[in-house]
Amino acid sequence: MSTDEIIQQLIHCDEFFVKMKHLIDSCLEDKIRTLEAKVVTLLEENKEIKNKYIELEKKNTALENKNNDLEQYGRRSNLRVFGLDKISVKGQNVEEKVLRLFSTRLDVTLQPNDIEACHYTDSTKQCVIVRFVNRKNRDQVFNNKRKLKGLKVHLAEDLTRNNNELLKKCKEACDKRNVWTHYGSVKVIKSGKIYNVTSIQDLQLLRSLHIHRHQHHHLPLFSIFFFLFFFSFLIIFLLYLVFSFHLFHEYFF
Repeated sequence: MSTDEIIQQLIHCDEFFVKMKHLIDSCLEDKIRTLEAKVVTLLEENKEIKNKYIELEKKNTALENKNNDLEQYGRRSNLRVFGLDKISVKGQNVEEKVLRLFSTRLDVTLQPNDIEACHYTDSTKQCVIVRFVNRKNRDQVFNNKRKLKGLKVHLAEDLTRNNNELLKKCKEACDKRNVWTHYGSVKVIKSGKIYNVTSIQDLQLLRSLHIHRHQHHHLPLFSIFFFLFFFSFLIIFLLYLVFSFHLFHEYFF
């Protein structure tokens, strides 16, 4: 095979590889465009699914809140009595103990037919649930709960699990003396104002508001301390200059 023939074959091979390269590049570009389109589609679908999930979460939260409100409304005629057995007379049934507590300690005289239901919550007998026939009687008893101060027994509203957890968190985050409930709603006093806390988000917002006010309130105090420090430093510096000038004058003159 002559040199020219070899060169021609090499040229043909080079052209072949160039064509193959173009063909492969073209195929890869098509594949990449296809994959990019699929990725865009998947991202859009994922975004749509995420938005649907967020909407479902909102609806689920709304349903949970509604169910919680309905459950709490069903407990509006109830009260919980803690520590009843620590001050009651032995031998009496739980209803007699409750009625005696109301009459002797709270000055509220009720009859057995004023109580719809009365029972311990569990075998430990630490808590008694009392359901009143008339909510006015319930309110009268609950409004006199301060008369139990100093005793080992106390009254509380019959809260749902969610509201009870919220009440605990509010007492942990705030001064528990400024936290109470009114018909299942958790109330908190902050900076002289009464806030209705219905969720953990409300509590977090209340805490952030309090921190901001606290920092803002102490800002002028910090400025005063800074001014006093600067003024004291300036006085000391001036005294130092006067003293130095006096020494210089005595030494040279």
